[in-house]
Amino acid sequence: MTNKILIIDDSESNLDYIKSLLLDQTYKVAMASGGKAALLKIRSQKFDLVLLDYVMPGMNGLEVCREIRNDKLNADTPVIFLTADQSEHTLAQAFEAGAVDFIKKPFSGTELIARVKNHLNLVEHKKQLATARDYAESASSAKGEFLANMSHEIRTPMNGIVTVVEFLKDTPLTQKQTELLDIIKSSSDSLLQIINDILDFSKIEAGQIELEKLHFNLKDELDLVLKPLDLRAHAKGLFLRLDYDTQIPLSICGDALRIKQIIINLVNNAIKFTNTGGVTIHVKMAQSTEDQLELLFNIEDTGIGILPQNQGKLFKSFSQTDASSTRKYGGTGLGLAISKSLVEMMNGKIWLKSDINQGATFSFNLILSKTMCNHETEIVVPTIEKKALEQKTILVVDDNAINRKVAEMTLMKLGHKVEMASTGIEAYQKYISSSFDFILMDVHMPDLDGLEATALIRKYEEEHQIANPIPVIAMTAAAMKGDRERFMEAGMTEYISKPFKVKDIEIMLQLFFDK
Repeated sequence: MTNKILIIDDSESNLDYIKSLLLDQTYKVAMASGGKAALLKIRSQKFDLVLLDYVMPGMNGLEVCREIRNDKLNADTPVIFLTADQSEHTLAQAFEAGAVDFIKKPFSGTELIARVKNHLNLVEHKKQLATARDYAESASSAKGEFLANMSHEIRTPMNGIVTVVEFLKDTPLTQKQTELLDIIKSSSDSLLQIINDILDFSKIEAGQIELEKLHFNLKDELDLVLKPLDLRAHAKGLFLRLDYDTQIPLSICGDALRIKQIIINLVNNAIKFTNTGGVTIHVKMAQSTEDQLELLFNIEDTGIGILPQNQGKLFKSFSQTDASSTRKYGGTGLGLAISKSLVEMMNGKIWLKSDINQGATFSFNLILSKTMCNHETEIVVPTIEKKALEQKTILVVDDNAINRKVAEMTLMKLGHKVEMASTGIEAYQKYISSSFDFILMDVHMPDLDGLEATALIRKYEEEHQIANPIPVIAMTAAAMKGDRERFMEAGMTEYISKPFKVKDIEIMLQLFFDK
């Protein structure tokens, strides 16, 4: 595409001379003999470059340059001043006004063309970078949308499997049926872990993960997360020990969930590749300053070990030390890649010390801030008492018949009355014609989705001056950055992730009604 250049000069001879030079280079040229005439052109079309005389009657070059910088079309258009005055004061004023370069009068045609080409090349590079950035942002947005859709599509059937298995385990079963049910539960848990790994890795790649900065007790969190891992180790005849430094403060600042995720990944791996002996988790305080706390974690096992030449593969995506490991031990090969990314997000590093048949020690450090922690405390979920809540009438909205049935079974088990709606429109109509205590609203539905239906409900409440808005809880498999904010902006009260269990629904109800 031919570049378009605007020449602004009150000298007709200068205009003609510069125009002839530029036309020889096949540029498109527009001319203005004063500031006001120039601004009319500036405000009506986009230019790739402006050559601007410094001294002009009426409106001088500085005033014109400032107006260019304030123009929507040409705010980023390079401006080169043509000036006979090269004093520091004059040049400083030119650059402060927004110029990118100057050419001293009188000038040679060779110099002018060279400077013009140089800045037009920069303009072209900026355009290419902007195009690449727009493409990358578009690709990232498309990827995020794809992940959200895949999360929903995969987790929706998983919701049916997980909940029905939970109900079946509460019915009279033969030993053989119990064994088969345990296989289904184990398989669904494994499938859900694979789904979570893939989604987490993709979210990290797309920049969709933000770390929380909240106060928490690390020892309590580790004790909690190691309980199920200890059962797994015990089933293989292994020990699982925690060596915890008592010098670590009781309350530290960071993302407890992501720290636990790293520990789970590393300890699970250690148990997977250990057949005798066991696993020890060492947590030490490396150093503490007024502003920061550095923690050092070592996960040490007595397992099969890793050859030095294979260790470089471990932190790469979808990678294990060799193909046979994937077949023998299973897994996506994403756990360590996710752990590495999370550690680096917390300003730390992760490394490995191992050799074949000598066990392995995975180590990482975390640099946690003492001064930049949010002081807001996390929502404390009320302890569920054995006595049931007073019976509530609950509207379940979901376009998936299995999900509606699962939610109905769950709520009826908890002693509540349930009504169903399969669309957002039906949900809104039932809301305005009946009385409900609570709404469980699917987010992804055709025609009128959960967000739109909730917005209609909130508008109705506002118009009819309803003092106590009904709790609307999003049922969603989406887990992307910004989703919670979108739900809240639409008027939803909270959300629950699919697949959910009976206790998840019970906790949510307790949160709103156990006052």
